[in-house]
Amino acid sequence: MIALPNINQSVGVYVVEWETELRSRIEETGEGSLTIAMPSDGRTERPLPRGAVVYLDWICDRGVVRVRGVVSEFVRIPIPALLVVIDGEPEIHQRRNYVRASTNLVVKATPDRLPAADEEEVPSVQGTTFDMSGGGMRVRLQGFEAELNDRIKFDITMPDETVIQAAGKITRRPLPDVYCIQFEEIDKRAQERVVRLVFERLRSLAGRAA
Repeated sequence: MIALPNINQSVGVYVVEWETELRSRIEETGEGSLTIAMPSDGRTERPLPRGAVVYLDWICDRGVVRVRGVVSEFVRIPIPALLVVIDGEPEIHQRRNYVRASTNLVVKATPDRLPAADEEEVPSVQGTTFDMSGGGMRVRLQGFEAELNDRIKFDITMPDETVIQAAGKITRRPLPDVYCIQFEEIDKRAQERVVRLVFERLRSLAGRAA
């Protein structure tokens, strides 16, 4: 069984009726309930009505957890807060290796093919990532020529300036110079470094949002 979040832990609050994602933190825990600080959109608090159905998301070592709840009442403890009655069991919403976070890492991309007869070597292009997970990344590569399902090799410069290597295929191309890559070859230790970076970024963002 997956435990509910702890006091002071940041949570996402998805409001079903509004189709909106807000941010909050856990103020108190009870038997089958959580008291959360008044949710915010990052600028202002957004009071929720009694009976509002919400999904609370938080980060654990196994990934992103989600649980369904219903707003029961407004409380002061002494800050304005909401009592949310839990309606279901917490479940892993995103598995650890596929949790994604925004990044801005330098990558060198090289098509995984033999050079043409008039080429001394296969040309590489330098670009930057938009986001990453343990399973892949979205990267901007200006002037890069590749198509869906083409296989690409990457050198990825991590924040500490070390370089990890990976290879994968193009699964989507939402813009002419933006490529979505699914990793097919990446060392387990390198993949773990990517996952740790993703979780560090998410926890940092959650802390600032709360």
